[in-house]
Amino acid sequence: MKLIWTKSNLPLSLFIRWGLKQDCSHFAIVFDDDNGGIVFESNLLGTHIKWFPTFKDHCAIVHEIEVKLPLKKEEAIYQATLSHYDDKSYDYKAFAYFCWRTLLLRLFNVALPKKNAWDSKGAYICVGLAKALRDAKDSLPKKLAKKLESVEDFEMVSPHDLFHILSD
Repeated sequence: MKLIWTKSNLPLSLFIRWGLKQDCSHFAIVFDDDNGGIVFESNLLGTHIKWFPTFKDHCAIVHEIEVKLPLKKEEAIYQATLSHYDDKSYDYKAFAYFCWRTLLLRLFNVALPKKNAWDSKGAYICVGLAKALRDAKDSLPKKLAKKLESVEDFEMVSPHDLFHILSD
């Protein structure tokens, strides 16, 4: 399993990277990378899986963390992720709040809050999918599980900051 952080030349990716002065704008989870891979992500169309080679055609991977797991544990995480998070809505309200706060940060140096005031239950922005990993903490390496537990609200953590939280 791999955790990946990407960027693209799409307007939202450019805006996020400009607003946060960071190098990536998207987070996704890759399962079964040895066989081509399946990406689980949340984008403007909602949460879904995509074939990894096709996904890579539209973005550049900036950071990745390989999570070494036995196939059985990776499969358990994959099944739990799909059963609880697949085909959910994109959280447009949370994303709008995140963008608003990003503008305040960029223009007036006002720090991002720890909680997303417009977060919707059952809808996710890309970084929100890290909740799926936290839910599967018993299948993850203990160090990674502990780092995921430290995040108060995934909907207010930038993709770049999530990478640094998980990679330290």
